[in-house]
Amino acid sequence: MSSDAQGFRARPATRDPSVFRRRLVGTIVVLAVIAGGFAFASVMQGPRVNGGEIDALRATRLAGVELTLEVNQPVAAFDADAVSVEPEADVTADADDRTITVTFDEPLDYATEYTMRVPGVVGAYQGVPSTLEYRFQTPDEYAYTLQRRSDVGEADIVQRKALGGSETEIVFSAPRIQEFAHVDDLVVAVTLDDDDTNSLFVSDVRQGEPQEFGLLPGSLVRDLAASTTNPLAAFVLTTPGVDGARQYDNALMSVDLAGVAEAEPLLWHVLAAAAPLKA
Repeated sequence: MSSDAQGFRARPATRDPSVFRRRLVGTIVVLAVIAGGFAFASVMQGPRVNGGEIDALRATRLAGVELTLEVNQPVAAFDADAVSVEPEADVTADADDRTITVTFDEPLDYATEYTMRVPGVVGAYQGVPSTLEYRFQTPDEYAYTLQRRSDVGEADIVQRKALGGSETEIVFSAPRIQEFAHVDDLVVAVTLDDDDTNSLFVSDVRQGEPQEFGLLPGSLVRDLAASTTNPLAAFVLTTPGVDGARQYDNALMSVDLAGVAEAEPLLWHVLAAAAPLKA
C-alpha cells in the first residue's frame, strides 16, 4: 500500500447554511398557504351543523316534537319559511344563538329516514349564507297481541311484530294471561292464578326474565292500561279482606315504570310503587 493511500483522511461534509434557510422558509410558506386555504374555505362555506337531537320515537306519536340543530357559530339570519323536510312534513323553525329549533306540526312516519334542509343560514362571523342539512331515522313500531292457548293445554303468550317486518317475537308467557299493556319495550301483564285471583308481572323485552310485582296474595286486578308517551301504567286493584276490611277496594292505582329498563331487580311493593290516583 502506498504512502499516499496511508495518508488519506476523510473530511466531514460541511452544510451550506443558506440551503437550510431556504428550505425552512419554503416549509413555512407552504404551511402558511395551507392554513390560509383552510381559513378561506371556512369563510366561503359559511355556517355548518355540529350535530342534531330529536326524540325520534316520540316524534312518531306526538305533534310538536322538536329537532334542535347545533350550529358552529351564532346564527344571524336564516330563511325560516324555506325550511324543508323530505319526506314532506309541515314544520316551523326559529333560531337562538347557535341553535336552530325545528318543530314538527304532525307526528312522523315510522321506519323512515328524514332529511332536514335549512337554507339561507348566515352566521355572525361570516356573511356567506349556507344550507344546513341533517338526517335522522324514525324507529319502527311494534304491534302487540295476546294469543290465548290455555284452552288447549299450552301457555298463553304475548307476542309482537314490527309493522315493517315479518318475524314474530314472544315477549311474555304464562299459563293464563288475563290482560296486558306495554310501554315501549316494557310489558305489564296480569295473570290468573289457580284460584282465579291475580298476579302482576313486568317484563323488559331486552332483558328476558319477567319480574313479579308484589301484590298481596288473593288480590284482584282489572282494567290494566299504559301510557303511550310516558312510562306509566294504571289498573284497578282490590285487595283481600282482613277482619272484614280491605286496604284497597276497586281503587285506581298508578305505577311509575321509570327505571325498570335498568339492569336492577324489581323490589316493588304496593305501598311503595302504586299510589291511588286522586279524583
